[in-house]
Amino acid sequence: MIAAITSSSMEDPERPEPRVKPPAAIADPVVYDYLSRAVVRGERIDNVLPAGDGAVLAVRITAAMLVAFLPARPWQGHLELI
Repeated sequence: MIAAITSSSMEDPERPEPRVKPPAAIADPVVYDYLSRAVVRGERIDNVLPAGDGAVLAVRITAAMLVAFLPARPWQGHLELI
């Protein structure tokens, strides 16, 4: 459920275009793998996310989670949390 909420948080239901242009790799299964394997189990991000994109995707997924679960906070506040 968290993965679905996170990936959908990049879209605005009232506007067809995404709020933030997400990389194609950010989808429910990728977010789920990141959370279950890298965050919970402590696996290396390079083993969990696509080669070369691990660090960038981890930050983008974290940002999407912050937007989804703390929507009232300004974007700069999200960056400070990351």
